[in-house]
Amino acid sequence: MMILLIIMPVSCKQTQAPREGTSPANNIMLTEDETKGGIMTPEILWKFGRLGSFSLSPDGSSVIYTVTFTDLQTENRTIDLMKITCRGANP
Repeated sequence: MMILLIIMPVSCKQTQAPREGTSPANNIMLTEDETKGGIMTPEILWKFGRLGSFSLSPDGSSVIYTVTFTDLQTENRTIDLMKITCRGANP
């Protein structure tokens, strides 16, 4: 158990700097061809963020939740941590 506690922090590396908002690497805008096609394809569905876990803040004023974006070309996933007030303001 002690070995795992020592190895775990060293083995995890952050590949990107923390950022605010949606990463430009996550191209979630539909192309002109996708818009003209008029049908929902798997590629279009992957452009939508996937909602993950959520939790209410201790004071009950905000909801914290995760949104996962997947880049189909590299198969990399980016998880954004979002906060929104219970009154529905911008995340």
